Amino acid sequence: MEGSNFFSTGAEGSAPARDAEYRLFAAAFENAPIGMALVGLDGQWLRVNRALMDLFGYTREEFLRKTFQDFTHPDDLDVDLGHVADLLCGKAKVYQMEKKYLDREGRVIWALLTATLVRDARGEPVHFISQILDITERKLLEQRFSLMQRMEGLDTRLQGIIRDLTASLTPMISEVASLRQQSRDAEVSALAGSIGQRAQQCLDLVQQILPHVRGETGQRVPLKIGDILSEVVHTARITSPQPLSLDIRLEENPWLVEGDRVQLSRAFLIFILNAREAIGAGEGNISLTATNVVIGPDHPLAEQAPTPGRYVVTEIADTGCGMTSDILARIFEPFFTTKTSQKGTGLGLPAAREIFRRYGGFLHVSSQPGQGTLVVAGLPTAKGSP
Repeated sequence: MEGSNFFSTGAEGSAPARDAEYRLFAAAFENAPIGMALVGLDGQWLRVNRALMDLFGYTREEFLRKTFQDFTHPDDLDVDLGHVADLLCGKAKVYQMEKKYLDREGRVIWALLTATLVRDARGEPVHFISQILDITERKLLEQRFSLMQRMEGLDTRLQGIIRDLTASLTPMISEVASLRQQSRDAEVSALAGSIGQRAQQCLDLVQQILPHVRGETGQRVPLKIGDILSEVVHTARITSPQPLSLDIRLEENPWLVEGDRVQLSRAFLIFILNAREAIGAGEGNISLTATNVVIGPDHPLAEQAPTPGRYVVTEIADTGCGMTSDILARIFEPFFTTKTSQKGTGLGLPAAREIFRRYGGFLHVSSQPGQGTLVVAGLPTAKGSP
């Protein structure tokens, strides 16, 4: 289609008037601040404006060789096609929906799509006009708010569970201790002692969890990341069901960080176990590096670090299966997991990120299918650290 056919259905008027009208609409179309397109009845892109090309990262020529179906996320395609069918059969004159697109790099773009059908003077369908407003930032904010609400609800439920466990374990420990002291049967006394010890361990574990639920930071002491990593690597190796190829490289004179040893060990162990799971039974490698890094405004990690300064940055890289962009976008969502219910709860990475944030640090994960995963975790140096 050329000329006024893009915007007109054959309205009456002189040629100069129609040309002026076309130029007016063409300028508005091309310079619109949101994405706009003319789309054929089969989904072929007929014309796109600059805003839409910038949004998806394609040139005009590349666009015109594709259909809107090629850009639509599979989750939303059927619903979108249903609306298109309603326009074509006259059930609707316009439709609007929030939908997901995929850009040139495979990233998800959330958009508010408004589509109308242009008909000619005889009422026959000609093409669609689509307006595509980028709402990715708004959707991310909504997701974060929803996540905060879910975390608050989780904290409330966990506090209730912890109170109930504490209320049950405390008298149990006392009663078992009394039974051990009063029993004249050595076997019963030994059994009571064992039960009491296990109950006390459970109570200690519950008390360790409670500060995390309440948002407290735990004990802050100067620590060497290298010591924590060495212990975690040892634990991962002895608990792995198959031989584990795991390399560790540490800074010669590492700066000290501040944090709780138990919490940070738990976070690093989560990273290694996830990497081991991604590698599976096949051959693969996990590498850990810890380096001293000064992060300034121009540093590649500047967007991740809460404030400029000195950090100890740990990278955990694996050669496992990697993740798609859709999965990567949800890894910090509580209860989201790609593992079976027996292997994962979906709470490991959200808890790990929260631990690093509490100590003024950051956590960033990047991954691509078939190319493994890289976890970058940074902690600011301890006060007074040389």
